Amino acid sequence: QGSEIVDVGCDIAAPDFNPAEALSRLAQQNADSLLIAPHIDRLNLAIQLANANQQRLPLLSSATLYTSQSLEGKEMVKNLVLPVLWHPSTNPAFAKIATSYWNGTVNWRTATAYDAAQALIRAIAMNSPTTRENIQSTLRSRSFSAIRAGGEIRFLSTGDRSGKSSLVQIQAKGSTYEFVPIPTASPSPVSIP
Repeated sequence: QGSEIVDVGCDIAAPDFNPAEALSRLAQQNADSLLIAPHIDRLNLAIQLANANQQRLPLLSSATLYTSQSLEGKEMVKNLVLPVLWHPSTNPAFAKIATSYWNGTVNWRTATAYDAAQALIRAIAMNSPTTRENIQSTLRSRSFSAIRAGGEIRFLSTGDRSGKSSLVQIQAKGSTYEFVPIPTASPSPVSIP
């Protein structure tokens, strides 16, 4: 849609990774934003890259950075945007119950683990005999659905989960930072001549 991906070979898993050098290469290519998509065991390096950025380029990420460790980056990760499958504001009742049960903050990982358990419980209950193949077939069925942390669970015929991600952004709330949902705009009507 008119965007161009600039690949500067920024591998944060490389033993000689240098955030300042990576950002210098991005600047030479006139990049206007930075996508950080680390493996979960490289969060510290992703935060180092965000710190080296010094808020020069807008930051985007995969859901991997939806962690309390990311929020510790504070001002350097402020406004970072990332997709999530669930946010506590989408189902405050579930968030409250889960927070009470686990005695701590819950996030999309908690909600999707709950969803996976609910889907399996429902699929197992619908099958006799209960075999791996029967459960898989049930989950892929158009008629299958289960209640989830934020609504209804459905799967595509490919086995992938059906549904949309939401975008959140790291924002300051007083002296702390948190993930805040970005309101979605309704698409503008398109007129076709």
